[in-house]
Amino acid sequence: APASSTPGPRAARGNLLRAETDDAAARAALIAGFERACAAGPLAEEPLYGCRFDVKWTGTSDDGEALAAKCRRGCRAAVLTGGARVVEEALESEIHCGLAHVGKLHGLLAKRRGRVVDEEPLEGTELFCVRARLPASGCAGFGAALLEWTQGAATAPLLAPAGFDVLEVDPFWSPSTEDEREEHGDLAVSVFAASNPARALVNAVRRRKGLALDERVLAKNAEAQKGNARIKA
Repeated sequence: APASSTPGPRAARGNLLRAETDDAAARAALIAGFERACAAGPLAEEPLYGCRFDVKWTGTSDDGEALAAKCRRGCRAAVLTGGARVVEEALESEIHCGLAHVGKLHGLLAKRRGRVVDEEPLEGTELFCVRARLPASGCAGFGAALLEWTQGAATAPLLAPAGFDVLEVDPFWSPSTEDEREEHGDLAVSVFAASNPARALVNAVRRRKGLALDERVLAKNAEAQKGNARIKA
């Protein structure tokens, strides 16, 4: 049966819990743990979207708070095991650009992980109307960069919110099979993390919130290596 017969505060995000238990107190604890997990996910303590959890309570002697904490940890672990993806806000804009500089516009959009949604010439002019979609993280300073890249041949855009996009890339991806190592190289995980847009977004949010970062671990290891080198010297 559904975890609750009435929409909760996470209902708008499309999360769902199916709790298998006849114990009302246990059900309430599982729902509490589920709500906490949905409010702060494992990647950057941000809300979860579109997740479904099936939880079966076996009837142990845990009290309500302990059971809620276990459910929260289990939900967070399930998100990571199931292949978590990052959702980011997107914005759209209509840009008028001269024909000779459309290629430069495409290059700027690609650099900022944007894409062209529609493109058509404006009748009676040498301008193209380009409707572009960009992630919010790529919009900072976009107007100034547009004027620079197109030498003033494109209008400074008005960006409007356009929902959210899912980044279909694993934030923790690195070559794991022999074929992947052969194609991408057998390099350190940090090398692939640096070029992973999803990982970059996660690290940016964690940095803003003061949460632990990969960079801190690497810096700590680097200091330890320097200390060992001085001792050996």
